[in-house]
Amino acid sequence: PARLPVTDIEKWIRDPYAIYAKRLLNLRPLEEHGAGAGAREVGSLLHCVFERAALAPAALSVEALRAILDEEAPRVGLTGAARAFWSASLDGALRWFSGFDAERRVQGKAFVEQSGEMTLAGVDPPFTLTARADRIELLSSGEAAIFDYKLTGVPTEKQDATFSPQLALTAAIVAAGGFQAIGPARVASYHYLRSANRKSDKTDEVGRDGAEAREATKA
Repeated sequence: PARLPVTDIEKWIRDPYAIYAKRLLNLRPLEEHGAGAGAREVGSLLHCVFERAALAPAALSVEALRAILDEEAPRVGLTGAARAFWSASLDGALRWFSGFDAERRVQGKAFVEQSGEMTLAGVDPPFTLTARADRIELLSSGEAAIFDYKLTGVPTEKQDATFSPQLALTAAIVAAGGFQAIGPARVASYHYLRSANRKSDKTDEVGRDGAEAREATKA
């Protein structure tokens, strides 16, 4: 393919045929008949809540976040038994995000769900990387901090350096000015954030800061 999102690069590294089937043969897995809302729908729901909250003029309380979640949940089919099953995880995610967003707002301006792209130099035929970033902050220093929300798990540091380059590639696009709303910016950090069922250990957040983050964009 001439274009790939950064989220597909890991799949390309691990299973090239999966990319061939998806991007060139246009094959898609069949939806399970009668399946209720699962992790994919819950992840989409939380992304929507976090996006709306980050765009609010001030950090929102847990109660305000829950009101947004209640409004958006039927859209992804999270009702009845499925909503009850995920209730504890959702409440925990809202409590975490309320504090996280309030803490981050003092660091700089947040850009959410932004799309960017970068055509690689020296590649023939041309190949373009694309990304849709959950949250990029333009800090008071002029640098950028990048965040990606994961529902229940984040890559390990070793995976980030090898098989899971999603945010390193996103950071490279930021540095190259591929996000028009932000412009070229030196990358201060990037982090994967676990949003639900946090364990208060290194499985909640993984990322790179400073020179280590900038070096990862060149690998």
